[in-house]
Amino acid sequence: MSSNGRAQTAADQRTGRSAGNPDGSVTVVAFNDFLCPICKVTAHILAAAVKQDGDVRIEYRDLAFFGPMAERAALVGLAMDRQSLYPAYHDRTMAMHIPLNETALRDIGHDIGADWEQATKDLKDRRQAFLNRLHQDANLAFGLGIRGTPAFLVESLLAIGRKTEDEFLAIFAEARDKARIAE
Repeated sequence: MSSNGRAQTAADQRTGRSAGNPDGSVTVVAFNDFLCPICKVTAHILAAAVKQDGDVRIEYRDLAFFGPMAERAALVGLAMDRQSLYPAYHDRTMAMHIPLNETALRDIGHDIGADWEQATKDLKDRRQAFLNRLHQDANLAFGLGIRGTPAFLVESLLAIGRKTEDEFLAIFAEARDKARIAE
């Protein structure tokens, strides 16, 4: 992966769909699906590892492998990003252990302080731009060989599937070691 231009581009992109240390020495591009049960389990594990490390930035990319409601949740995420609420939306949605539907997405928006009327307007007015963003994220994932979620691009390292906190910490350390060697 280290010579993969797509991997470098993904790691270099900065969006509002991010968490962790904005100046972190390691970037994790996390490919998730809001309906993926393994993603939901892994999200809090990754967050704990990022917090423990303290020098990691996460960039989220939402995929919709689980169908229309997964796509809708991802589109709402992009609307939340326009209100600078994506990280809160991501965390709250990933913590949900009930089926997602329109009511649940609206309730999440209200819970995190979103202007739901504005979100609804953005979902209508920016629908094509949001769909294009989701397609770009999916194309990036497919170009990296990702065929399911969760998947994590940690600098030049690709990790697929559920990981433990210790595994994430080891991957962060390995990414730093590879970066030092490359310098």
